[in-house]
Amino acid sequence: MQSTLRRLRLLAFLLGLGFTFPLISPAQDKTFPSLPPAAQAATDKGLLAVKVQNYLLAIQNFQEARQIAPESPELFYDLGLAESNLPGRELRAICWFSAYLAASPVAPNATEVKEKIAALDEKSHNNLTHLIASAQEAASKLSTPDYGLSDVTGLWAATGDFTSALNAADLIKDPIIKSKAQSTVATAQVKAGDIAGALKTSEMIQYSLAKSAAQGDIAKAQAQVGNIADAIQTAGLIKDAKTKCSAQVAIVNAQIKGNDLPAAKETLAAALSTAEQIEYALYKSAAQGDIVRGQVQVGDLAGAIKTTEQIQIDSSKASAQVAIMQAQAKAGDLVAAKETLAAAICTADLIDDTGSKDHARSNIALAQAQIGDIASAFETSGQISRPPLKNSVQISIIKTQAQAGDIAGALKTADLIRAEPAKSNAQAAIAMIQTQAGDVAGALQTTALIRPSFSVSATTTRPLIQSDSSMVTVSTWLEKLTNSDPYNPFPLNTRPFLDWDGFMKTLSSASDPQTFFDVQRSTAESMTWVQATIDQMLKADAKTM
Repeated sequence: MQSTLRRLRLLAFLLGLGFTFPLISPAQDKTFPSLPPAAQAATDKGLLAVKVQNYLLAIQNFQEARQIAPESPELFYDLGLAESNLPGRELRAICWFSAYLAASPVAPNATEVKEKIAALDEKSHNNLTHLIASAQEAASKLSTPDYGLSDVTGLWAATGDFTSALNAADLIKDPIIKSKAQSTVATAQVKAGDIAGALKTSEMIQYSLAKSAAQGDIAKAQAQVGNIADAIQTAGLIKDAKTKCSAQVAIVNAQIKGNDLPAAKETLAAALSTAEQIEYALYKSAAQGDIVRGQVQVGDLAGAIKTTEQIQIDSSKASAQVAIMQAQAKAGDLVAAKETLAAAICTADLIDDTGSKDHARSNIALAQAQIGDIASAFETSGQISRPPLKNSVQISIIKTQAQAGDIAGALKTADLIRAEPAKSNAQAAIAMIQTQAGDVAGALQTTALIRPSFSVSATTTRPLIQSDSSMVTVSTWLEKLTNSDPYNPFPLNTRPFLDWDGFMKTLSSASDPQTFFDVQRSTAESMTWVQATIDQMLKADAKTM
């Protein structure tokens, strides 16, 4: 342990971070396993490279060591320290440090590493702010700047800087584009929990549809936090019927959650009236389907059946019929449930669009499984044309069967699946249910059925029997570091995240203003997404550590 502490002190000193590590007793010791000789040799080369501040070479050496010892926490730490010294690699360094803490949560330097993560996160936020500000300046110089400024408004809003977002929106000349940008800000404020701010922003919006969209999001948020009276008031301001009906349904769900069924019935009546004002049949049918599900929840089956009869679009109608059937079955009226289910099947057959038909059939199959008709459920699932959806539904059917206690039947149903890895995944799901029920021996027998060639399915069952939650977190952090696809939403292995200074220099040399802006905008969008995701992961880690 003392050699580990000395090594950590040395590396921190060489990087000028000034870390200090408290002495700990042997009872607190979590000594890292020694590295294999070849990995240790590569690591030592990396430390020498760090000493001369050749961080790229150090990273190369540490990665060579990882090829030999891929799960070594010490190497996660080394890579985090090396990458933290390269501009633009702050988020990569955070991932390495977080993997280190996930693998060794009681490491002697855990507090110092967390402080380093916080500092890196702040620096990354500053980089992003600088990039968005630069993008705004570039947008303002375009021949038609409004759309670019609208994009920048969205970027500011996504980072939570609503003042800058509204300032950017104010620069937009076109009233419709400006209204849509302001609506984007209001929606972001709602997501951030700033309902008062969102209301204030919505008052600025002039374009009716954009204003309705913002008010709809606000009303839903008010309902979700139990502010029913305010939600009803906000919904009353909405001009667009589709948006208003959606908000009213959200209020219904909140009233049901609060067990205020009389009020929910009143709001459902208002929603029905609003739905009648929706002109486009597709939207109207979808709204009526949502209302049917609300009517079912308040126990108004007669009203739900009546509303379903008014639905014109078959896909929405089939979904509503399934909801009614489930309520009838739950109430013990199996005869009526089977009749409604038969009607849903007929309605699904009338759907022209393949995707919508598959969706309807998947809902029907799952409903059939819920009432215990596994054979019919599996037969219905076999009519789904898209293999991924078919496999997913069939696995869900098998899980329903196993959760009902029919393990033997579930295994037989799983055997009906011919495609791999669907069959192995179904068997893994059964093993999971057996493990959760305490039948580890049975789970081991089930995992033995999984074909060895499908390692993904096999490894899926391993944590069920020997759980190691820390390794899941480690792998999650490490996955963020390996993607080199620039079109992937998490491209930490692409140039802006590997060579920030070089990227910015290349960007500044672009002669075409539109290209200059487009690259800045797309990079800022990617950085915003990555930053938000990592911040969420850090918050999740903070709750568990």
